[in-house]
Amino acid sequence: MKNKLNISAVVLALFGFVAVQTTVAQATNTSPAQEALKGMRPFIGNWTGESDAFGGFEGLEEGGKIHWAIRFRWLRNKAAVEFTSQVKYKNTGKRFNTGSQIMSLDAATGKLRTIGYGYDGDVYFSSTGSMEIEGKSITLIINEVTINKTKSKYTVKFTKETPKIFSLQVTDTFVDGKKQKDLKIKLHRITKSAGPTQSAV
Repeated sequence: MKNKLNISAVVLALFGFVAVQTTVAQATNTSPAQEALKGMRPFIGNWTGESDAFGGFEGLEEGGKIHWAIRFRWLRNKAAVEFTSQVKYKNTGKRFNTGSQIMSLDAATGKLRTIGYGYDGDVYFSSTGSMEIEGKSITLIINEVTINKTKSKYTVKFTKETPKIFSLQVTDTFVDGKKQKDLKIKLHRITKSAGPTQSAV
C-alpha cells in the first residue's frame, strides 16, 4: 500500500512540475515585440467592405463604388504584423488601391512603427509612420510620398466594434499641404463558411 501511495505521489509531483515548467516557459517565451503587438490579436484575419470611391490622393479618382479586401496576419514568431489591402472598382475590377504595411516594434526607441508601399491607381508610393494601440483601437500616423514626389500626411484609425466588424477611419489628411475629406467605412470579418475570399496583395 505504501509503495502504491508513494508511486502515485511521485507521478502527481512530476505532472505538477511539468505543468509549472510549461507555464514558466510560455511566460518567458513572450518577446517585447509580441507583448507590444498583443492588441492586434482581434484584427488578425480577412475583412471585406464597400464604400464610395474617393479622391484627394495622387492617382485616385472619385466616382463609383469600390470593394475592399483587407488582411492582418502575423509574421515570424508574432514579432510583427503585415497589413495588406486590395481595393478595386466594383463594376470594372480595376485597381483603386493596393498596399502593404509592416507593423513592428522599433528596438531603438521602444515604440511601434509602420513602413509600407503600394499603388494608388497607377501611382507608386512608399510610407513610414508611427503607431499606437489603445483599447480596441489602432492609430497610425502616416507620412507618404509618391514616385512623383507628392507628399501626404494622414491618420488611419482601426476600431473594433464587434467581433466581426471594425471601422476604418482616415482623418487629418493633407496632400501637399491641402486638407482632404475624411473617410470612414465598416469592414466585416470573412469566415471560412463564407466561401472563397479575395486575396489581399
